[in-house]
Amino acid sequence: MEVFLGIPAADGTGIGTAFVIPDQVKRAIPQHHINIDQLNKGWKRFEAAVQTVTLELSELLDSLSKTNERDKAQREVFETYILMLEDPVFKQEVRDFYENQLFNIEYTVQFKAEEYAAKLRQAGNYYLSERAQDITDVFGRVLDEMLDIHPFDINSVPDGSVILATSLSSSDTIILSKRKIAGLALSEGGVSSHVVILARNYGIPTVVGLENISKKVRNGETVIIDGKDAEILVSPDRNTIEDYKQKIRDEYQRKLSLRSFLNKPAVTKDGIRFKLLANIGTPEEAEIALAEGADGIGLFRTEFFVYGSKRRFS
Repeated sequence: MEVFLGIPAADGTGIGTAFVIPDQVKRAIPQHHINIDQLNKGWKRFEAAVQTVTLELSELLDSLSKTNERDKAQREVFETYILMLEDPVFKQEVRDFYENQLFNIEYTVQFKAEEYAAKLRQAGNYYLSERAQDITDVFGRVLDEMLDIHPFDINSVPDGSVILATSLSSSDTIILSKRKIAGLALSEGGVSSHVVILARNYGIPTVVGLENISKKVRNGETVIIDGKDAEILVSPDRNTIEDYKQKIRDEYQRKLSLRSFLNKPAVTKDGIRFKLLANIGTPEEAEIALAEGADGIGLFRTEFFVYGSKRRFS
């Protein structure tokens, strides 16, 4: 048995079969100068690709419920991606660079997307730095469309898998949530990334910061993932598997037992009543706190809310 240690991201325990998602083939973005008479043709290709990706995301968005709590996180991801694609300020920056520098459109899009992502990473705010991944993800989709690149089909992942990968996009995580996977083990990604936020929402045990994990484990090996202790156990013996199966049963029973306290007042052993307050970062999390029986809000991370407002009206 091999044990790999990472960073805890989403709590829970899972046992499944390793499914290694191969790293995407790095896009070979051509870089060359073009003539002025080629500008219009290149720009039309870019707009067509943006329209195609926007349509794909819109169809996924339309398939989600507006009232289901679990679908809210998914809707937020797709809405964010669509807003990024439709952002007139960013699109104008791309066009200005394209027309002034006369580089081919593929290189222009990649350059400006990476430049904008770098600004977010350097903003001095952990949450904003995680949004850089969203920029590279959504405009990576646009570049794939323009270059006719067809990435790995995430739908081929079987149920009951522990996914091992360098990184995942938010949209891939949403698809995987429908496959009843046992866990996510990633080399990259932070605890505030959309991927991790979604994993928590779906109850998928997740560990990040596992260096080159997708190259250290083979497809088909039995894997135990412990999201709380941030451990990945590969090819465990029978006794270890039984121990973790019992842990999963205990976790389930504990969750059931906690539900019985949902509508009861918070009282100390000596009879003093107190309020149990929740920390939130979005208005949606306030609804979750209410559903979980919180008495109010203790801390509202307003930087998330302000960022979201700027994003909506940019």
